[in-house]
Amino acid sequence: MEFPERITPDQITMRLMATDRAAAIREMLDELVELRKVPEDRVEEIIRALFRREVLGTTAIGGGVAVPHAHLDDLDEVVVAIGLSETGVDFQADDDEPVKIVFLVLGARDRPHQYLDIIQRIGTLMENEGFLEAIVREIEGQYSIEHHEAVKLPAWEKAVLTWVVLMAFWIIVSGSHHWQNLLVGGGLVGVVAAYTYNNLTEDLRFRGNVVTRILRLTLVLLPQYLFIMAFQLIESNFRVARHALVMDIKPAIVRIKTNLRSSTATTLLANSITLTPGTLTVDVVTQEDGIYLYVHWIDVQTLDMDQARDHISRDVEQWLKQIFW
Repeated sequence: MEFPERITPDQITMRLMATDRAAAIREMLDELVELRKVPEDRVEEIIRALFRREVLGTTAIGGGVAVPHAHLDDLDEVVVAIGLSETGVDFQADDDEPVKIVFLVLGARDRPHQYLDIIQRIGTLMENEGFLEAIVREIEGQYSIEHHEAVKLPAWEKAVLTWVVLMAFWIIVSGSHHWQNLLVGGGLVGVVAAYTYNNLTEDLRFRGNVVTRILRLTLVLLPQYLFIMAFQLIESNFRVARHALVMDIKPAIVRIKTNLRSSTATTLLANSITLTPGTLTVDVVTQEDGIYLYVHWIDVQTLDMDQARDHISRDVEQWLKQIFW
């Protein structure tokens, strides 16, 4: 299967986190801004143009596919991006099916033939049996690797992010804010960061400059994680205490599949599961079709792999997908 020539690996958003069309479209536009395919100061204009078309009727064409599109003035070329959603995006489709693949098409108003050609070609591909499966396989294989390689952070940004994380750890462990402690720690951490930054940052997927990334990590993402873990720890402690009192446990080892691809993210997920009372990650296995975690669960609610993942790791995994590939 061939993609249209205007669709290149760096125009593919591998994982859409959004579940509604407005958020999904904005997420894809943010990616295009990061890749300098569209100017940041035109994002709101593009969103309005896309939704003027959505008001006329949903651009979901059935079978889990949507093609939001719009004409724009002063656009140098047709812009096409693809987004994949694991959970599905609500595009208010006529068949009520959640959209798993989103083709975003932006065309120049003075060159409508280029714009229409792309939409026609997408429609033609849709008529091919097995198209959805083929496009997902191709994107998740070659395209995901090329996209990841294309948007890796510069080495100096990796080093700065690593220094910030390790310095925060130094301050917490040392328990001192004295300037001498900070000076010594800053120097030692700088040496460690210079040699080990790839270990922590190779799989990061943050957008924006290094300051934006640091602020988002410390002010948004880290508090989110602490809240998720605090809630799960409190809930799990009460649940385990109840099981200890009434002795109604049903322990077993269950297998869950994670959609994470980053080894760093998988390690954090496995450790987060282990930190939660009642669950313990006993093994992580990488297979051709993905990464599987074997988890000892003190009170098994289901043996269905997807349902077990929802119970055990869904919230933390969704958080990790905001940071890692």
